Amino acid sequence: MVAYLHKAGAYQPDFVCFTEVARELGTPGDSEAWKGEPIPGPTTDALGGVARKYHTHVIVGMQQRDGVGTFNAAVLIGRDGKVKSVYHKTQPMTGEMERGTLPGTKAPVWETDCGPVGMCICLYLKFPEVAMMLARAGARVVFFPSMFHGGSRLGAWGGGRFDANIESVTVLHCPIPRVFSTIARSRAVKPYLRGQLGQNPWVVKSGKVEVLRAELRWLGLEISDELILSTSENYSEGRL
Repeated sequence: MVAYLHKAGAYQPDFVCFTEVARELGTPGDSEAWKGEPIPGPTTDALGGVARKYHTHVIVGMQQRDGVGTFNAAVLIGRDGKVKSVYHKTQPMTGEMERGTLPGTKAPVWETDCGPVGMCICLYLKFPEVAMMLARAGARVVFFPSMFHGGSRLGAWGGGRFDANIESVTVLHCPIPRVFSTIARSRAVKPYLRGQLGQNPWVVKSGKVEVLRAELRWLGLEISDELILSTSENYSEGRL
């Protein structure tokens, strides 16, 4: 990473963002590397020296080990080479959790001389409440250290589909596959739904609950154990 950072430094960037778990990438799953290291530590010290030389910010994904356990972290190193902040992935994959990685609880934002920035690691991109949390905190730039490219979900985040001023959210959840499939194929219903949380549930557009109920009845679907409509006042906290 140090060698790549030297190459990037020649372009005088304001930020250099490495991928998720860049420190551990390529090591066997049972390697000691996955147990992480402290932050600040050897990795952030090495990258910090180069960041200071080129007067740039650096974001690096790595496993962090602290007194509580291990986290999938994204570290923001300032232009002075010092650790400015650490963000923990709140939605670890099953394999990560089996390896002992703990989930984070927040999506914070930090001030830089380029404006307030936030971070989103990998699977986080599937959760619209994360975008809302970052927007409410005033993020102007969100960095995406990830093990996948994000695809069309990046367009959803960048297109302003998630309203930071929503105080509560209504969610349509379909635990029965055949019901989920019916709704997914319906052109009459889809206009009232937006950004799914993973595969399902859907988030219902603001003010469209009653018209959604009517369209569901037209499809022969009623709110029941097969189709759950619920409202949460805690969406800003990232809970549904």
